[in-house]
Amino acid sequence: MDSLLTIKQCPNADVGKGKHVIDNSLGFGKKVRRPDERPQVKQKWKPPDDGQLKLNTDGAFTADGRAGAGMVIRDAGGRAIFAACRSIIACADALDAELAAMEEGLMLALHWTTEPFVVEVDSSDAIKLVAQGTPNLSRYATRVSRIRESLREREISVTKVGRDANGVSHRLAALGRTQGRTEFWLQDFPPDVAATILADCTGPV
Repeated sequence: MDSLLTIKQCPNADVGKGKHVIDNSLGFGKKVRRPDERPQVKQKWKPPDDGQLKLNTDGAFTADGRAGAGMVIRDAGGRAIFAACRSIIACADALDAELAAMEEGLMLALHWTTEPFVVEVDSSDAIKLVAQGTPNLSRYATRVSRIRESLREREISVTKVGRDANGVSHRLAALGRTQGRTEFWLQDFPPDVAATILADCTGPV
């Protein structure tokens, strides 16, 4: 047992020569943390600056072809103006789902708000595709073109955010994908959506 614990805790140790340190209390189920290893801290969603809004979008896709999109826009106080989920038909892949979510989120934001806003997505590839001035001849060209046109209609910026800070749109996209739901809520949110929005603002930093 001591030998097995040693191999688990110190795989590079020379057990035959006894050049190792072992603590049986660690057992097999506990990870040995290196002295310089810090626990991961989840990123929290941050409200936009005063006078701005923040639109979060996300796409979900599985190998069986099911896809969904989620989007929510909030003000500087963290109050949601609208939230939506959608089942995506004939989606090519995960990147296509991300772009579809961004496209619809922009369309809804431009229709239901008048303030400048920031778009946050957790896909670096999607941001690169819609970057202004970058020629696009990919399979996503039509969708990218529509997104670029929407971005020119108002003072809008697009930024990358971690998945932890994009939780509401991620869960909404999952609703569209797993349940085939296409719904739009304007301030009057069902309990499960309202709870998700609240948790995004009050979760751990």
